[in-house]
Amino acid sequence: MEVRLSVRTLFVLSGVLLIAGGIGGVVAHVLHLQYHPTHVSQIMPYVSKSEPVHVLLFASVLLVMLGLPGVLIRQHEKTGVVGLIGFVFVYFGLMFGEGLHCVLEFGIYPAMAKQVPNEMISVIDQMYHGSPYAFLEVGGSGLLLLGVLMLGASMLKAGILPRWTALLLLATDVAALLAFIPVTHRLIGGRFPVVLYLAFTGTGYSLLQERSAQVQTKTLGHSVGRT
Repeated sequence: MEVRLSVRTLFVLSGVLLIAGGIGGVVAHVLHLQYHPTHVSQIMPYVSKSEPVHVLLFASVLLVMLGLPGVLIRQHEKTGVVGLIGFVFVYFGLMFGEGLHCVLEFGIYPAMAKQVPNEMISVIDQMYHGSPYAFLEVGGSGLLLLGVLMLGASMLKAGILPRWTALLLLATDVAALLAFIPVTHRLIGGRFPVVLYLAFTGTGYSLLQERSAQVQTKTLGHSVGRT
């Protein structure tokens, strides 16, 4: 059976996916613990709180990745090389900078906490010091921030989606910068990705609003044609 998906339906699906993933990402990063265990006694309390948060974040990342192509398609005529590269960077940045970290938190950490709690902290420290995992996660985070900058700039230049959606994307990099400045670190810390997921939520909302505006315009046009 052949299934045909119209472009407008694709925008609606993309909008819903981005909103769902964006809201989930906001909640997950608000609840995200701002520390890692440094003593065996901290391991189980940490895992019990961190595991459900990262399951939610992983699901949110997948939803956003499914919804993002709709944004690229919506402004394909004006995206340009910078926007295309930015999209690719954001896509792989989410995969390695956010998703890979989640698998560690809800997959490997709980198993280690139950089987080898005394060795868990030293193993984790080793993972973050020169292992391929560390390079993928750190590199993915860098790709994500660079991609957000490029994609946001291309959205501003294209002028198809509302300007504030692009500004929210660009604000992610500002929030990340402030997170590493001692004066503002306590206020923002590791929760700066909240801005990114707010941008995804806003972008999804904009796609749905655009669809709603098109339907209203058509309805008005039919009404005028009948008079």
